[in-house]
Amino acid sequence: AQHYGITTLGSGPAYVFQDGGVTKGTWNKATRTSMFSFKDEAGAEIKLNAGQTWVSIVPSNKPVNFAAQ
Repeated sequence: AQHYGITTLGSGPAYVFQDGGVTKGTWNKATRTSMFSFKDEAGAEIKLNAGQTWVSIVPSNKPVNFAAQ
């Protein structure tokens, strides 16, 4: 098994997939006890749909591939 040192504080690029589409933006988490926030490329908050949400963390040196609709 391979392990990565993942930092979950600060900010970085994000892709939010919901309702059959993708929104590019950024994630942010200021402190260990704060919640993640997600903003689109214009800086507006990305509102997540009600229900369960999955977050996958990908090392910054690995590509994220997806087919846009």
